[in-house]
Amino acid sequence: MKVFKKTITCIFILMLLYLTITIGGIYKYLKEYGYSAYALPQTLAVYFGLSDGFTVYEIPNSETSVFIGRHDYIYEELFNKHGYQEIDRMGLVGYYKKSDSTNEYYDFGVGSRNEWCHWFRIYSISKGYKIEDFK
Repeated sequence: MKVFKKTITCIFILMLLYLTITIGGIYKYLKEYGYSAYALPQTLAVYFGLSDGFTVYEIPNSETSVFIGRHDYIYEELFNKHGYQEIDRMGLVGYYKKSDSTNEYYDFGVGSRNEWCHWFRIYSISKGYKIEDFK
């Protein structure tokens, strides 16, 4: 019984240490990119795969929104579920369009920023779309 309690205690301490290091790392990068602790809970959900991403802000006088998402997640699959196909890719930006769209070129573009960290990545969506539109 003593060995069992020690094992459970060690596992709990390791999990707590892992969670503390993860929260510290995420907060460090959020702060570095100009975000505050308000984004920490949602960014943790993104990192642990519980969320596809969340909008951090919309750029004033523009139709662009910025969101935090997973760095290893392929958003093309998410957009395909909603009927959007990638029609072009230029570097870090993918352009998407529905087959029945009336737009001449594309409906929206999704670009990832060059800043990269292990826990998350920052993306922008054009044409007034938000990542929440695809949930």
